[in-house]
Order: sequence, then structure tokens, then C-alpha cells
Amino acid sequence: MSAKYRLDHLSTIGNNTYHFWKYAPIHAQSLKQPTRLLLWKAENKQLEMAGVISVYGNSTWTTAKRGWLMIAIFNDAVAFVEKQNVIVMNFPLVWTEVSEEEGNECLVRVFGPENKFHIRFANIEYKSAFLHAMRQWRHFDERYMTGNILEQYTAELPGRRRGYHKFSSHHPDFGDCTYDGCWLYGKPHGRGYLVYPDRRKYQGHFADGHLEGYVSRDSNSL
Repeated sequence: MSAKYRLDHLSTIGNNTYHFWKYAPIHAQSLKQPTRLLLWKAENKQLEMAGVISVYGNSTWTTAKRGWLMIAIFNDAVAFVEKQNVIVMNFPLVWTEVSEEEGNECLVRVFGPENKFHIRFANIEYKSAFLHAMRQWRHFDERYMTGNILEQYTAELPGRRRGYHKFSSHHPDFGDCTYDGCWLYGKPHGRGYLVYPDRRKYQGHFADGHLEGYVSRDSNSL
């Protein structure tokens, strides 16, 4: 693909990002970062533009507001902007699950360590465009250097990821803890390092969101 095409494509992303920040709600301006680029968006007042029929959002551990303004997929995160709140889910700790039930083929579940959302699209094409944008974080920085373009990266992403997350105070097991390690579909799974607010720590193996071992106190290593 020609260099001109790639530059034009980046220019389109840049322009879309500029207009997004220009018209985004004041409380969503906190999302703005120098390297954050907009790849896809859906607005409540213009659902037909992205083919979104409905969005049901709720936190895993707390009741979330149902009034949402927009969904935005960036190169490093996906954000759900509500009327008075912004929920940010940072890649790579964001997973998608497509419903296989008859009649729900256009329903997608987006989830992370503590939040989940269900999005229903008007048709398969709109759903595919959304999923396509959700997969770009893995190769976004490298694709132009190697001569590849956005459209070439469409493969399914692995369920196993590695990343860092600070849990909210509402989490029933790891409230206010920090975790750095392996994940499987939104839960700590595999080798990881967990630090509690009182400086206790656990470094070892996790299975399906639960630690397998004993927590120790070792403030010198924190």
C-alpha cells in the first residue's frame, strides 16, 4: 500500500481525534492525552452513525448509571462516557465476547477486570466495524513502520493477557489492591504480583481470579 494512502489514513484519524476533543463534554476532557487517537465512536444522539441500537452498562461490583452519552475506542483504551462520569478501560485488559444465541448475533459484551457493557448493533457489518477497532491496540504503533495498514490486523486476540491494574475499593476480594501479572478473560490467572493497601503482598500463582498461596508482609520489597 502506498505511503500516500497510509498518510491519508493517519490524517483521517488525526482529524477525527481533533473534532472529538473539540466537542466532547467537559467532564470527558480528562481522557485527553498527547498520544491518544480516536479509532471509532458512537454517540447517544447519533446512534445510527455507528449502527448502535442500545447500550447496557454496569459495573461488575457496583450499580452504574444507565444514562450514557458516547462510546469511544482509542488506540490505547475504550471509554464509556456517561452523563456525569467517564469509565475508562485500558488495553490490553479489555476483552470482547460475541453472542452466539439465535436472535442475539449482533450483541457484543465488552468487559475488563471490573466493568462490563453490552452493546447491540443494527447488523453484522456495524458489529464487525466495532470489533475491528477494538483489536487495533495490539499492532497500532507498528503497522505503519512495517508498511501495513489498519485493515490488515483483524485476527482474534488471545484470551490470555499480561498487564497492570489498580482495583477499586468496591472489589470484593482485591479492594484498593494493585495487581501486575497474567490475566484470563478479565481475571488474574497465572503468575502475578498483588499488593494490598496495608502493604501485604502475594507473588505467585492465581487461578480464575483467586490467589493460590499465602499472603506475606514484606515492606522492604515494596
